[in-house]
Amino acid sequence: IQAAEESALHSCDNIFYPLHAENQWIYQLNFDGETSSQTAFTVSEVAESSVILAALDYDTGIITQSTVGCSNGEIINFPVTELNMVLGYLDGQIDIQHVSGVYMPSETAFTDANWQLEWETEYMANGQLSATVEGETFSATLSSSPVQMEWQVINTGGSVSVPAGNFENVVQIERKLEIDVTELQAVFQGQNVNVSTTLTLITNMYFAPGVGLLKQDFESAEVRFFGVNFPLEATGSLELTSYQVN
Repeated sequence: IQAAEESALHSCDNIFYPLHAENQWIYQLNFDGETSSQTAFTVSEVAESSVILAALDYDTGIITQSTVGCSNGEIINFPVTELNMVLGYLDGQIDIQHVSGVYMPSETAFTDANWQLEWETEYMANGQLSATVEGETFSATLSSSPVQMEWQVINTGGSVSVPAGNFENVVQIERKLEIDVTELQAVFQGQNVNVSTTLTLITNMYFAPGVGLLKQDFESAEVRFFGVNFPLEATGSLELTSYQVN
């Protein structure tokens, strides 16, 4: 009975996102050989079926807050904060909103599937991004653009070392993320192009049960031109540098 009552009271106590009050995780982004400032994520408020997650960028001092919705230990929607960090080297801003699916299932869902679990999540993105690469300017427009996530457990029982420490019984989850770009303006093989396209990002995420996300490796990125996928030279990782979990 006690366990059931605690489950009801702590619906955001996910096995990989233990969102108790004052829990905090600090991450360092290493992208394309460059190290960005650290970002701290802190659970600032807790309600029955949601929490407020505050993100502090140590470089700018800017704090942003997002609402995380939960139900019986599963995370329904979660701010795609690490995607915003990855895209942080670009100019512009995007807004990503949850549409359907579960972001992170409950521990029961994992154990019932004997940890051979696959699932999907859908978001919607709006905004504009631009970048200059080798003297050429690229700009992308997202207008009610679907963001599809496909998740799959790859490995359990692994070991991972990050600045925050050494961890055992780590669960590796692969996520394939596809963003439909409404309009992409760029120079491709010497010609100006203005097309709609799809950006695909594949990441490997490493979680310690009861602690959270330890590391996220950005494995590959590619964009589709005229039915052909072209790889983008973008590699990096997000690593946990310190944490406080109650």
